[in-house]
Amino acid sequence: MGRRRRYGPKKLVALSRLLVDYEDDIEADLARFYPRDADQLEAFWDGRLSWRRLWVLVSRLPRDAATVIATLGPEQAAWSTEVELLAKAVDELAVGNWLFASANRGKAPEPPRPEPISRPFDDDQAGG
Repeated sequence: MGRRRRYGPKKLVALSRLLVDYEDDIEADLARFYPRDADQLEAFWDGRLSWRRLWVLVSRLPRDAATVIATLGPEQAAWSTEVELLAKAVDELAVGNWLFASANRGKAPEPPRPEPISRPFDDDQAGG
């Protein structure tokens, strides 16, 4: 038999904070992404939906969910792993092109080093 996982106080506190701060977003997301289970939030408040079940539903929302966008902000919520990998690839390609141009410049001045694509989670927007 598998061990039953315990959903500890950290998850309960996190879910409680989400419910206090983003109840409308959570309600909209539950209706959008889990339409067969009508009024899950109402069921939760009535005691028909467990804390664990609500945590599972909310914690597995996709990046385009209103709750995710509200908590992370629209730019960071849209920045997926795929977008990050594409940005890294573009950054590396730009550096490769810069290295090639620098190595083959002859007597021309060295071209400026390319700036990386800015990320929404960068603290330093200056790029340095």
